[in-house]
Amino acid sequence: MDSINWRAKALGDKDISAMVEALGALLRVTLSHKETISTIGSELEIVRNYMSIIQVRYDDRIEFRDEVPTALYEQALPQLTLQPLVENAINYALEEIPDTCTVQITGCLTPEETLLEITNNGSQFPEDLLGKLTRSEITPHGFGIGLLNIQKRLQLQFGPDFGLEFINDELRDLAIVRIHLPPKEGEPCIEC
Repeated sequence: MDSINWRAKALGDKDISAMVEALGALLRVTLSHKETISTIGSELEIVRNYMSIIQVRYDDRIEFRDEVPTALYEQALPQLTLQPLVENAINYALEEIPDTCTVQITGCLTPEETLLEITNNGSQFPEDLLGKLTRSEITPHGFGIGLLNIQKRLQLQFGPDFGLEFINDELRDLAIVRIHLPPKEGEPCIEC
């Protein structure tokens, strides 16, 4: 990777250099974690590196916003929870809209739970998505199995009251994946 990056810099190709640097960082983070539990901060680092690559690939068609308060960064989260959800948001939105796809990750803390949301414009979820996937009423094209996997890992780690929720905000043309996690002990509430 370093050799490719060196060669790209020597040729003055900033896009290839940026992509190789992001891919190297992404690989280091994902391959170095031997644990199945990560943190929100580590998962956001994976997403940021992934988005660096995607933004070079799609140029102006992708806009990414990370608005998760740093106070939530140490909260536990199963490894590879956020990146597949962001990838899914991009893939479905780009299929549906010719305009810019905006993907945003936000977070907040209430006395009852920590909430993370991955929001994108231009796509909608089928009603009762997890139920239909669980009952094999719809056939996933690639990612449905991943959604069930993420849901199961969240519930195994945190219990049946936590996990994924899929919301269609038709008024604003947004698809929202909400991740319900236990509250972060000892932290003041962060307004949603």
